[in-house]
Amino acid sequence: MGNTIKKINLFMFPYAGGNKYSYNNYRLQLSDRFNIIALESKGRGGRIKEPLAINLEDIALDFFEQIRDRLNSPYLFFGHSMGSWLAYLVTHLINDNKLPPPVHLFFTGSVNPAVYQSTVIKHQLNKSDFFAHLTDLGGLLPEVLNNKPLLEYFEPILRADFMAVEQYRHKPQPKLNIPITVIIGDNEKNVTLDMAKAWKNETLGEFEVMVLKGHHFFINDHVVLISEMLRNKMEGINPHTQL
Repeated sequence: MGNTIKKINLFMFPYAGGNKYSYNNYRLQLSDRFNIIALESKGRGGRIKEPLAINLEDIALDFFEQIRDRLNSPYLFFGHSMGSWLAYLVTHLINDNKLPPPVHLFFTGSVNPAVYQSTVIKHQLNKSDFFAHLTDLGGLLPEVLNNKPLLEYFEPILRADFMAVEQYRHKPQPKLNIPITVIIGDNEKNVTLDMAKAWKNETLGEFEVMVLKGHHFFINDHVVLISEMLRNKMEGINPHTQL
C-alpha cells in the first residue's frame, strides 16, 4: 500500500454573512493538497440555533478555542473581508498563548483595521438602504434578492456581522513575523490600494499586495487563480513537520 499523503491544514475565516459552506468552490480546487477547515461563528449555518455573536473579539476567541488543538503541523490562514480581521485576531491569540503560528496569512478584500474608517453605520441602515449597500458590494446573489424568506433569514446575520466590524476598536499589536499576502479587487468600493498596503505595518515577514479584476467579491471570480497562489506558497512546506 502507498503512503497516505498528509495534507496541510487551511483554516478559512468567514466574511460577513458567510458560513462554513461559503468557500466550497475553494474546497473543490484544493482538497487534494489541503485539509480545508472552514470556520463558522455562532448563529450562522450549522450553528443557527446558537445566539448570534455580535462582538468581533468574542468570535475570534471562539475560533481560537475551536482550532487550538490542531496547530501542531504547518498550516495557513485565509480570510476574506471580515474574515481577514478574524484571522488576524486569532493569530495574535495564538502568539499570546505561545502556540505555533500559521506559516502564511492570506487576507483578501480587506483593509488593515488600524486604518479602517466608516462614515456610515451600515448595520443601522433601514432595510432598503442596507440591501442596496450589499447589492453594491456584489455580495447578494439574485436568487437571494428575489427570495423574501431568504432575505429575512440572512438580514439579522448580516447586520450582526456588520455590527461586529463597525463596533470593533483596534488595539495596536506587536508585529507578527509571518508572511502576509493581501489581494484586493480593482473595483472595490471600500478598499483602496493604500488601505491594503497598510497591512505591511503588521508584520516583519515578507509582504505583498496583488490586485485582481473585480468588485469586493472578486474571490468568486478567481477561484482557480487564488487556489494556485495558495498552492505556490506552500511549495517546500513539509506537512509532516511537527511545530
